[in-house]
Amino acid sequence: MGETSVPVHLSEAKERYLAEAQKTYIAINGAGAATLLAFLQAIWTMQTAASLRQWVLMGILSFAVGVVLGTSSNPYVIGPL
Repeated sequence: MGETSVPVHLSEAKERYLAEAQKTYIAINGAGAATLLAFLQAIWTMQTAASLRQWVLMGILSFAVGVVLGTSSNPYVIGPL
């Protein structure tokens, strides 16, 4: 099975599309982490929300991992290191 040849302009368009999708992925994860940080600030002093704080911190961690994975998987998004 040989590879099919893709015209150069389609390959470039695909790369641009993937880069924009990756930027969106990073932005969504960053916004989710910022939202949870604001929520964490609101519940931090509540004594009854001790167990909720743990889950909010886990959510922030998962969004942070999403940002790291999003930026590390495509060098065109953040530029070459």
